Amino acid sequence: MLKGPCGHPRLAWLALVWVAAAAPSFSSPVSPADPAQRLRDILLGSPGQAIVCPGCPDEPAIRVDSSTGQSTEVPLPYERVNDVVTFPGGDRVLAATSSEKGKRSQLLVLSAESLAPLGRVEIPGNGVRLAVAPDGYAAFIISHRPARSATDAQAGDWELLAIDLGKSQVASSYPLPGAAYDLALSEDGTRLFVGLEGKIQSFTTSPLTASWFFRSPGKNLRVRVRPRQGQVYALRDSHIAVFPSEPRKPAEGEEPSKEDDASTLLDSPAHVDRFGFSRDGRIAVAAGRGMDVLVIVDAVHAKIAGSWPEEESAVRTLLAEADAAERPKGPRGKLVAQEKSYAPPLGGGPADAGSSPTHGAPDASGSSASDPVKIAQIATPWRARYRQNPSAR
Repeated sequence: MLKGPCGHPRLAWLALVWVAAAAPSFSSPVSPADPAQRLRDILLGSPGQAIVCPGCPDEPAIRVDSSTGQSTEVPLPYERVNDVVTFPGGDRVLAATSSEKGKRSQLLVLSAESLAPLGRVEIPGNGVRLAVAPDGYAAFIISHRPARSATDAQAGDWELLAIDLGKSQVASSYPLPGAAYDLALSEDGTRLFVGLEGKIQSFTTSPLTASWFFRSPGKNLRVRVRPRQGQVYALRDSHIAVFPSEPRKPAEGEEPSKEDDASTLLDSPAHVDRFGFSRDGRIAVAAGRGMDVLVIVDAVHAKIAGSWPEEESAVRTLLAEADAAERPKGPRGKLVAQEKSYAPPLGGGPADAGSSPTHGAPDASGSSASDPVKIAQIATPWRARYRQNPSAR
């Protein structure tokens, strides 16, 4: 009879069942079969339909179907829409709207499906860029109050606002030294990065306070944080600048840069003005206002992997490598017992035929290891036994 390592036949059958169930699965994570759809999902931040506004405030917001790439104009009945972002759950969107002069500026919470208003917050100035906290209860906004009769569109007062969406009010604010172009939250929502001219300024979110910064020459037009790793990516001119998760000291023998803290500069093969990361942080997808040409970034190796659809083979290879890296390693399976009844190792159940001759054999005192009296004595705390028989020490 086949026996397990403890001499028990059922343990052997249990081990065989686990081995049969533990064959590794080579199925990739659930993802669209069409690579183009998968890339659009990464760019838009979620599968299905998404409301975005790459041309705001000059162009209206659009609803994009990632499965087909088709987009339709979203009729928002407001004077001016400056930016639109989706809440983490995907069922709501947050829109920054204002009048031409910024006198009636509002943040609007809208249903992503019907665009029905669900809430609003009055804010000072025009909301230029938005970011929603991971829990969906707070938002951060770059606000601009234009100067009167100024020819420069960027003239005026700029500040960073923290919004309590639960109370529908401005919780705190922080003045900015000049025009700000974009902002991004860290994955845990504790740090905020604001793209300014000449630098990327970091803030703590609670309280809202300026912290360290990266030197980054030029206008930092788009800022994103790589999931899981925390690296900061910024679009500036025709480059994608990559920064570490926080400032680091130069290595021994390394000459520090006097103007740029970026660790890597990537040259985009096409014009891009927005980008997004996959949830695992391995791939970034960048695009212009349209999605005809997508620029793919291998974030693991900090390099341009190619463009879609021109370099389809290289992009498919990168997607396959990302799937393989996320595949669970080692055997997969679970322990499954063949029968409902199983005699515990210390006894208490019917003796099994063919069990080890020493199993249940009496010891020197004449009691077997499965004797319920012995088991009860073993399980009884020593203090209780002492109280029952004080003379036994």
